[in-house]
Amino acid sequence: MRNSTVIIVGASSGFGFGLAQELARSGCTVIAGARSACEIGEGVRYHQVDVTWAF
Repeated sequence: MRNSTVIIVGASSGFGFGLAQELARSGCTVIAGARSACEIGEGVRYHQVDVTWAF
């Protein structure tokens, strides 16, 4: 998956956090979003996104 772009939601903890880290390490461009701010690591573009009240 090297040189791929991946979008992950729920990336502030758990499975999403680990997946974002591993994909970035493998050479993917990772765009991550979550409700709470976090530091995922190098190679990850993080966006704080909360759609709790969107509807």
